[in-house]
Amino acid sequence: MSVAGRRLLVIAGGPRATASVRHRLLCYRPFLERDGVSIDWVEYAGGRLASPIAAFTARARFLWALGRRANARDTVLVQKVLPPIGLVRRWRAAGCRVIYDFDDALFERFAWGESEVQAVQRRRQIGRAHV
Repeated sequence: MSVAGRRLLVIAGGPRATASVRHRLLCYRPFLERDGVSIDWVEYAGGRLASPIAAFTARARFLWALGRRANARDTVLVQKVLPPIGLVRRWRAAGCRVIYDFDDALFERFAWGESEVQAVQRRRQIGRAHV
């Protein structure tokens, strides 16, 4: 299948300086663009922010950026975050492939004190996210 003319939305789980973004996403960009794939890029810059206000602001900016790019794509690649379910359903209804890359979210416990019970609950939520 030819990839020329395809449209890809990348939803990165962090800024471009983040190791997982650099090594799992950015390294493919030049090859995809060379093959004619049009790439749109959204980064979640929230992470571990000390201030609840800063965290809220980062999340609001991220959701605003996603909403601005809500048009159908051929493929959406989601790394480490869960976009709003309504948006995922919209993409799927338009025939868009939605690919998730969050193996860390499945297999790791969060370093800031997540209990095993909370980790199990999170894994179940992710399991139901296939819409």
